[in-house]
Amino acid sequence: MSAPPDPTWLRAAERAYGACLWLYPRALRQAHGEEMRHAFRDRCREVARGRLGAWQLFGAELAPDLFASAARAHLQLGRTSDARVLPGLFVLTLLCTALATQPHWSGAAVDAMKAIERNVKILQEERELNYSKDLLRGLSDALVAKGDAEPVATAALLQRVLYDRQELLYGVAGPETDGFHTIHLPDEGARATALAAQVVATGGSATALSIAAQACTMSAGCNEDLALQRLLARDPENALAWMLEFRRAAQRGDTARMQAAMDGSRRARYFESHDGRVHKLLFDQVMAGHARDGRAIAEAADQFQRMQRLLTDDFRDSLVYQCSLRKLNWPHEPRWVELHPEARGDCLHLAGLLAGSSDLFAAHWGWRELHQAGGPLTASQAGRMREVAWLAHQRQDRVGLHRGADGRSWTAWTRDEWLRWNQTWKDDGEIPALQRWLQATGLPTRPPESFDIDHPDA
Repeated sequence: MSAPPDPTWLRAAERAYGACLWLYPRALRQAHGEEMRHAFRDRCREVARGRLGAWQLFGAELAPDLFASAARAHLQLGRTSDARVLPGLFVLTLLCTALATQPHWSGAAVDAMKAIERNVKILQEERELNYSKDLLRGLSDALVAKGDAEPVATAALLQRVLYDRQELLYGVAGPETDGFHTIHLPDEGARATALAAQVVATGGSATALSIAAQACTMSAGCNEDLALQRLLARDPENALAWMLEFRRAAQRGDTARMQAAMDGSRRARYFESHDGRVHKLLFDQVMAGHARDGRAIAEAADQFQRMQRLLTDDFRDSLVYQCSLRKLNWPHEPRWVELHPEARGDCLHLAGLLAGSSDLFAAHWGWRELHQAGGPLTASQAGRMREVAWLAHQRQDRVGLHRGADGRSWTAWTRDEWLRWNQTWKDDGEIPALQRWLQATGLPTRPPESFDIDHPDA
C-alpha cells in the first residue's frame, strides 16, 4: 500500500526550517543539513497523521533545540563573533521566553484580540444598518408620496422591517442569545405604526389592508386588533387574514379567539400573501432612483426577503406551526392540533389552500403537510408537490449568492444577477417568479427523476 500524500503545508514548513538552519555554522550545515531536513519532514508527517501535536513539535521541540544546538555549535567552533550568531540567538531567546511565559500572556492577548474583533464587527454592523436606514427611508418616502394605499402599506412594511431587525453578530450578543441580536429602532416603529394606521383608517383594497396588517405590530404601538378587524371584514375568504388573527390571539393567550380563527380558516377559499405586489412596488421604486447602484438593488432585495419572513418570525404562535402534523426533534409544548384532534380536518383544509398558493414557503409547507397526512393524491397533485419541493430546494442558499467554479465556494451576486432576479417578479407571486428566474439562469425548473421528495432540504 502506498504511503499517504504529504500535507500541502509541508513544503512551506520545510522552507521555513531551511531558513532556520542558517543559524548553524556552514560546516555543520554541509555535513548534516540534509539529514536534519529529513528528520524534520518525518516529524511533520507525524503531525499530519495526528500522532504528534503541532504545538508540541514547533513550540516544545523545535525552538528549544534550535536555540541550544546552534549556540553550542558556534561555541565549540569558537565563532561567537559571527555576525549571524548574536542576532539569531537574540531572536531565539525572545522566542523561547515567549514560549515559556505563554500561559501568562496568551489569555490576555486572546481577550484583547476578541475585544478588537468585536468592536470592529459592531462598527461594521452600525455602518450597514445606517446604510439600510438611509436607503429604506428614502424608498419609503417615495412610496408614501405616491398617495395610493398599496404603496403606503408597502412603506409601512419597510419601516416594520427596520423597526425589528435581527442581526447575526458573531460573539457580540453572547451565548444566551445564540448569536442573534435584535435591534429595535423606535423612530422606525413609530413611522411603521403611523403609515399602517393611515391605511387601516382610510380603507383601500384588500391587498393594501393585508400588507398593512402584516406591518402592524403591537410592540411598535400599532392597533393590530383594529387592523385585523378591518381586514377580516374586507377579505374573509383569504386564509392569510385568519392566520394573522390566530397568531394575535395566541400571543394574548385568548383560546376562544384562537378557536374562532380556526373556524374562520375553515371557510377560507384561498391564501394570498400579496408578496408579488409588494416586490413589484418596491423594485419599481428602487429602479426609479437607484438603477445603477448594485448595492442598493441588493439591499432592497434583502429587505424584501426580511419582509417575507415576518409571517414566520413568531413561528410558535403561527397557525401553520400549531396545525403541523409533522413530528419535531426538540421538546415543545403541545400544538393546537394535538390538543384539539377534531381540528385535523381544518388543518388539512388550510394545508390545501396554502399548497395551491403562489407563495413558495406557504406552498411548500402545505404540500409537506398533505404528504405527511398520507392521504391519496392525484397524479397532477403529486407532480405539483414534487415541483414545489424542487423549487424550494433550488432556491435554498442560492438567492444572493453565486456558486463558485469549484462547485463549493460561494460569492455575492453581482448587480446584473440581482437585476435578473428582480426582473422576473410580477404581480403573480414568488413561484412563477422563481420559475422564470431558474429558466433565465439556465437551471432546471422541474425535478429530475432522482429527486427525493422526503429529503430534509426538499
